[in-house]
Amino acid sequence: MRIYIASSTENVEKVEHLVNFLKTETRHWVTFDWTESFRAIGSVRESPDDSHERIEQAARADMAGVATCDLFILLWHPAVYGAMVEFGMAMVLNKNAWVVSDEPVRYSVFFRCPNNHVEFHNVHRAYELLKTPEMARI
Repeated sequence: MRIYIASSTENVEKVEHLVNFLKTETRHWVTFDWTESFRAIGSVRESPDDSHERIEQAARADMAGVATCDLFILLWHPAVYGAMVEFGMAMVLNKNAWVVSDEPVRYSVFFRCPNNHVEFHNVHRAYELLKTPEMARI
């Protein structure tokens, strides 16, 4: 299964851990690992003078990752601003989505979009589910 993981840049270590887990312990693919470009160029907030071309390139790669995924995972963090844009793209594209968090999630009406399937899982349960043979066949 092709998976895209969205989160806050403040959550980069947890995203990297999940990406590594998917690559080493499952048969899933990550459609785009934005943590690599984040580590290379930093956050747009940290470098607003960065070249328009580089920022646009990163945005296009994120968008392609969402467009090509079978499962969109929103790894929750209170500062998920850009990730909510990606979540909106996933909803428009009728992607299955998981909201994953061990903390209370600020509810959005968009978590219940018509024609979309959104599930809520704690982190431990999400990791368990990703390892199941049923998930590998999706």
